[in-house]
Amino acid sequence: MKPTHNKVAVGHVHRHGTNHCGHERLTLVLACISAIIIVSPAPLSFSAPASVARSAGAPTSAYEPYIKSFLAGPKFLKVLVTNGVADIDIKGLTIACQGSQTKFVAAPRGQWYPHDGRMKKWITIAGETEGVLEAFSQVPIDSESPEGNKTAVFLVPRTMEPALIGKGGEKADAISKKAGARVSIRRVRSSSESKVFVKGTTKTARTVAEWILAEQEGFHNDFKDDLDSHYLGPNMNKPATIFVKLSSSVANRVIGKAGSTAKITRIYGVSLEMDSGRDKNAEEQILRISGLLGDVHAAHRAVENIIATSDSTPGESKG
Repeated sequence: MKPTHNKVAVGHVHRHGTNHCGHERLTLVLACISAIIIVSPAPLSFSAPASVARSAGAPTSAYEPYIKSFLAGPKFLKVLVTNGVADIDIKGLTIACQGSQTKFVAAPRGQWYPHDGRMKKWITIAGETEGVLEAFSQVPIDSESPEGNKTAVFLVPRTMEPALIGKGGEKADAISKKAGARVSIRRVRSSSESKVFVKGTTKTARTVAEWILAEQEGFHNDFKDDLDSHYLGPNMNKPATIFVKLSSSVANRVIGKAGSTAKITRIYGVSLEMDSGRDKNAEEQILRISGLLGDVHAAHRAVENIIATSDSTPGESKG
């Protein structure tokens, strides 16, 4: 299966030869903030139930049977989740899939869906319709929004889009009425997939999920082609460290008593710490973000959002 590579430019990456171990070193130069990323090689991995998850150096035979069974389907449901992999209820999904042919694969660590400003992860569930729907009920849909105002986003092959919309939009209108919520289908630029949006309740999302499963006839291979997408390229699962220069006021927002460290660490699976060798009262501080390259990129974007908020807040000193 050929992965999809849609690159997202966070800065300009320059190669600086190799270090003393022969490992390639990458430097990420950002437009507004000085940052250096040092990357070390690591094996490619994906997130699956613990009993079959691939670990560093694990033999191929440990996970191939699971993936082969997963690709057999016959139904697939791919859905975006708001929070990072730490917030995905993998345990609940595993329990829901036990005793049936239902399987699931979560986004690999370091991988994020790039065609959404909120840096989402994705989960794909495979199996018979009832098993897939039961497992889907364990997926946290828009967990930050209250019931009744949740937005579920499904990913489907672009080739399936006409079948979902129907002539003159009749199918999309029909499912909107049945679900009691607006369902919209949007094409994603530079991608082989389209998004299906539905806003409403958890029950509404399940109704639309059931509809997507029912309309899949004839698109089995198209779904399989997009299941193992590595949207950000194959290097995003390599260990990396980035150093970011912050003003003291922004540093307090990130690390202080009411800081965002715990939330960023929990969502993106990275570690954040200030340079302990610098004077805590200095006007500038250095933040170190460590983790897998893709997760570091996502966490850095979250820090940039904090900086932007600080810059727009009256009375705050700008970094």
